[in-house]
Amino acid sequence: MYPHRPPTRHVADALETARLKALLRTSMQQRLNGLPHEAFVAAGKHLLERFRGIPFSEDTGVFLFASMHGEIDTWPLLAWAWRSSRDVALPRVERRRMTFHAVTGQSDLERGVFGIMQPGPHCPVRDLSDSSLVLVPGLAFSRDGARLGRGGGYYDRFLTDRPPGSRAIGVCLDVQVSDDIPVAGHDQRVDEVWILSSVA
Repeated sequence: MYPHRPPTRHVADALETARLKALLRTSMQQRLNGLPHEAFVAAGKHLLERFRGIPFSEDTGVFLFASMHGEIDTWPLLAWAWRSSRDVALPRVERRRMTFHAVTGQSDLERGVFGIMQPGPHCPVRDLSDSSLVLVPGLAFSRDGARLGRGGGYYDRFLTDRPPGSRAIGVCLDVQVSDDIPVAGHDQRVDEVWILSSVA
C-alpha cells in the first residue's frame, strides 16, 4: 500500500480555485434569483441600445446567445439583428462541445441542453474571424475582464486561440460584478465588460 502523500502545490491551488469558484457561483445565482423578471428585460433593452451604437461594418459577424431564464434578455437584440440582416451566429451544444452556427431567424432554432434555444443541425457552422464580435454571458465578471461561467468551460474552449482582431464582450448586471474572481490557467478573459442597468 502506498503511503499517503499531501497534494502538490499545483493540485492544492487548483482545488482551492475550484472551491472559491463554487462559492461565488452559489452567491451570484442567489443574487440573480432575487431579481424580478423586469430587471432582465430592462437590461436587455439597454443591451440593444449599446449594441446599436457599435461602429462596425455590415459584414462583421456577430456571435450572440439566446438568453434563458435568469439572464439578460437578448431576444430584442436578436430580433433587431435579424431584421437588419446581420450575419448572426448562435451557440449549439452537442456532446459537451459548443459550436456557433449561422441563424437567420427564430424558425432556425430548437430546444437544446437545459432548454436553451439553439440552432438546428441544418444551420451552417461559423468560425471566428479577425472582425468578429462575440457577446459572452457569465455569472460574474470583474471590470478588467475576468469571467466566471457556469462551470461547463464552453466559452473558455471556444475563445481559446481566437483571431487577434476579434472582440469578446462580457455582458452583465451590476450585481454580477466582482473584483475578486478566482482564475485558473485555462480561463479566458473578455476584452471588455458591459455593465447593464436593470432599471428601464
